[in-house]
Amino acid sequence: MALRTSLALHASLVRGIFQIRLPLIAGTVRFTRNYANKRYLKKLEHRPPPHPHHSPSFLYDQISDKFVNSMMVGGDKNLSIQIFRNALALVKETQLKKVTAGKAEETDPLKIFHAALDNLRPIMGTKRIRKGGKMYQVPVALSEDRQSFLAMKWLITASREKKGEPNERMYQKLAAEMLDTYYHKGAAMRQKLDLHKQVSANRTYASFVWT
Repeated sequence: MALRTSLALHASLVRGIFQIRLPLIAGTVRFTRNYANKRYLKKLEHRPPPHPHHSPSFLYDQISDKFVNSMMVGGDKNLSIQIFRNALALVKETQLKKVTAGKAEETDPLKIFHAALDNLRPIMGTKRIRKGGKMYQVPVALSEDRQSFLAMKWLITASREKKGEPNERMYQKLAAEMLDTYYHKGAAMRQKLDLHKQVSANRTYASFVWT
C-alpha cells in the first residue's frame, strides 16, 4: 500500500514537472525563433546595395569587368567601358571580313578576348630573394590571380605603347593588339616570352625558394 502510494505520488510529481517545463520550452523556442527573425530582418535592412556595374545578366563577364577597371584612368569608367566595347566591335568587324573572304575564323569578340588573355598568362615568374648578401631572381610558380593581372597589364601596356597612325584611337590599338595576341604574336606576347626567358636563365637558383 505504501509502495503504491509512493509510486502515485512520484507519477503526479513527474506530470507536474512536465506541465511546467513544456510551456517554458515552447516559449523558449518561440522567443529564439522571433529573435532570429528580427536579427535576419535587421541584417537585410543594413545590407549594402549591389554595385551598379554588377548584373545577374548572362551578358555580364567578371573578367571583362576587371579588365575595364584595370584600363581605367582618372576614375572615368564610362570611357574605359566605351573603349573596350568599341575594341570588341572592331575585332568582330575584322574577323567578319576574313570570314567573308573565305577563311574559317572565330567571330565572337568575347571569345577572342578570353583566348588572348589565356595566351598571355605566364606559368612561371621570378621573385627577388636575398641570400648571402646578394639578391637573386628566383623562379617561382605564379598564382592564377597573378597570371591574370600580368596578362591584363601586358595587353593594356602594349596597346597604349603601340605605334600606328597619328590619329589612331585607343580602341583601335587595343583591338589590333588583342588580335595579335590571339594569334600568338605582338608586343604583349614578347613580354611573356621575355619573362619565361628570365625564368629559364635563373633556373639554377630555383632551390633558393626553400632556403
